[in-house]
Amino acid sequence: YESLAFGIGPRSCIAQRFALLIIKVAIIMIISNYTISYKTNKKHDYNTIHVFTYAADGLYVKFKKRN
Repeated sequence: YESLAFGIGPRSCIAQRFALLIIKVAIIMIISNYTISYKTNKKHDYNTIHVFTYAADGLYVKFKKRN
C-alpha cells in the first residue's frame, strides 16, 4: 500500500524511494533513542474490519529518552 501515496505508473513520484528511505531512517532513530510504552495500562480494542488493524479508541504511547 506504500505506492498509493506516490502514484502508480510512468507519472509516479520520482522521489518515492528517497522518501521511503527517510521514513525508515526516522523510525530507526526514534526506536534507537527512545523507549516506547503505552501511556495507559487499559486493554485496547482493535478494529480488524478494515485493511489495516488499528485501535478503535486511539492508541496513546509515551516516549522516554534512553540514557
